[in-house]
Amino acid sequence: MNYTTKYAGLDVSKETIAVAVAESGRDAARYVGAIKHEAGAIRKLLKQLGKKEDLEVCYEAGPAGCVAALGAATGRGTERSLRAERGR
Repeated sequence: MNYTTKYAGLDVSKETIAVAVAESGRDAARYVGAIKHEAGAIRKLLKQLGKKEDLEVCYEAGPAGCVAALGAATGRGTERSLRAERGR
């Protein structure tokens, strides 16, 4: 069986992406920091977070978009775990 062990939340703006990570279970999410809104920075982040099979990535779809995040994640094979939520 495949268990998801980490959840990454991305708050996307035009120039940066704020990153928070939660482990499986009931512990609170922790703020990791902000990265540049660039494909290379996102690929590096995803690699640091662990195996793609153990990672779920969520971002808020909004005016800033997440084109770099989608491209970086898809190139790493995590497209199955990307989730988009529309802001209210």
